[in-house]
Amino acid sequence: MKNFKITFKAYAQSLSACLNPRSTFFRILVVVFLIGLGTSVVYRGGIGTPKRTDLTVYLRAAEAVQTGENIYHVQNARHWNYVYLPLLATLLTPFTKLPLPLNVFLWYLLSVAALFGVFLLSLKHFQEPRNDLGTVILLMILCLPSFLNTMARGQLGMIILFFAMLVFYLYFKRRDFWAGFALAFIMILKLTPLCALVPYFILKKEWKVCWGIFCGTVLFLLIYPSLILGPEKNLNFLAEWYRIVQHGVSDLGYQSHLWKQLITPFAEDNQSLYAVLTRWFWPSEESLVGQTNQWIRAGVNGFGLLALLAIIFAGCKDRRSASGELLFLEYSLFPMLMIFISPVSEIHHYTVLYLIVLSAWLILQKFSPGSRPYWVILSGILIATVSFLVGLIFEPLSYLGFPLLGALILWLMLLVILFIAKQGSRVLA
Repeated sequence: MKNFKITFKAYAQSLSACLNPRSTFFRILVVVFLIGLGTSVVYRGGIGTPKRTDLTVYLRAAEAVQTGENIYHVQNARHWNYVYLPLLATLLTPFTKLPLPLNVFLWYLLSVAALFGVFLLSLKHFQEPRNDLGTVILLMILCLPSFLNTMARGQLGMIILFFAMLVFYLYFKRRDFWAGFALAFIMILKLTPLCALVPYFILKKEWKVCWGIFCGTVLFLLIYPSLILGPEKNLNFLAEWYRIVQHGVSDLGYQSHLWKQLITPFAEDNQSLYAVLTRWFWPSEESLVGQTNQWIRAGVNGFGLLALLAIIFAGCKDRRSASGELLFLEYSLFPMLMIFISPVSEIHHYTVLYLIVLSAWLILQKFSPGSRPYWVILSGILIATVSFLVGLIFEPLSYLGFPLLGALILWLMLLVILFIAKQGSRVLA
């Protein structure tokens, strides 16, 4: 048994020696991997039929901005509607004249840049980044299925994860205004899951961060889109977006034009707690339509409220008195909580799973290898990442909510650790 229990860190150190970024082997491996993935992404999204990329939805909305159409009424070739705030559509207007394969390629490059940004920002959590290079690589490999899922489908997941890491880095370095400003930008670009960080900063009374959020929100929600669309049209679009979202998450959501595309809880890709519980308790979509689902909705909302109160109670009252590991642990809980309690959390939203995986690993270093807490936390990391992978591969397991359940187990472990730290544990302080 002792021979079997080789520590995770030993694996990481071995990997670090093997995958030296200065070595020719490492560089060739990365280049071949990125070229292979990029070739697949460009073909599937820009050349093959159908175009398997969400980028066509964003670009169709950008075209609507230029032609004066309603961005929430137009559809791409697969009859998908645009569901984001106007900012993304207005930002993409310069790219509507480019060939689709080129746009898919440029979007892929942006996702690759975000991936490397996440890698570099992750290294800043370690005292000796060069020695822990293999650790970060291994943690990213564990979360690679979620990264590939979002990158292959032209989605915003890697960009969101990069901004999640960037906001914390700026906050930790006391560049509070810019942390809030960056959060506002990505939040207006795509509301979930990072909008959950707004109450995080409010609860911690980080008013400079909140001021940055306010200024960024005014700029990216009102001023910039109004310059492109006109103030009246922008306000009309915001009102319509709100109406569409509110209708979609109500008991009459099945009447929404977004039901099949996005909202139905019976799509196995929907890994929110609400959707998974609905699939457990309702035998089919037909049995739910026209009925109320208020008990499950109330249960999820109750869980969200209790979880938020628990984090508030156990959280760090002052960042100056908390270690970087504990501060990041507390920070990482909020986006994942948003994933759990949102009515719609598609599987590609789970790129932020990396936040709690990295947080768990940082806490893991507080314990000696082979100790019970060490193996419990390590097991939580493996449960979360493996359950996501098997859910991604096997649709029946995804339908049962394996990605959600694995992430929830690790999240609850970290919440317990936060409570332990609250009690003044010397190990975690």
